[in-house]
Amino acid sequence: MAAALQTSILALPDEVIRKVASHLDTTQRLCVLPLVCKRWHTAVLQSGAAWESLKLQLAYMMPLKQASCIAWLARAAGIRSLSLGVTNDSLTSAALAMVHKTLCTLEIDGPLSGPDLALIASCPSLTSLSLTWTDSDEQAVSSSSR
Repeated sequence: MAAALQTSILALPDEVIRKVASHLDTTQRLCVLPLVCKRWHTAVLQSGAAWESLKLQLAYMMPLKQASCIAWLARAAGIRSLSLGVTNDSLTSAALAMVHKTLCTLEIDGPLSGPDLALIASCPSLTSLSLTWTDSDEQAVSSSSR
């Protein structure tokens, strides 16, 4: 009798690995999957699909972790959807400066400055924008546009 075929998860084609990655949240996609092995690291991180949609809560991260996330954005190409939770407008500016040319959808929960608004206005492909922040009286303020 022929030996039973054995299949390893490590033998999956890159397309399947990227499809799996597309169903995971940002942290799992960018921090967990690349640790499986070198091949998965390359398949996930060098694929534009890995960076297509990101949700970053910079507001709750330590400054070193925030800097790492901004560095991720600098390496990323083709981010089409970005959701940011921020506590100060310098983080917003840094993040937007990295990706504003490819964004189609942008959600920001946090403060914005004049330069942030200029970067948002210069997003050539932006079709959906959602802004949320809390004013000085702790009242939630929200704006949405399509």
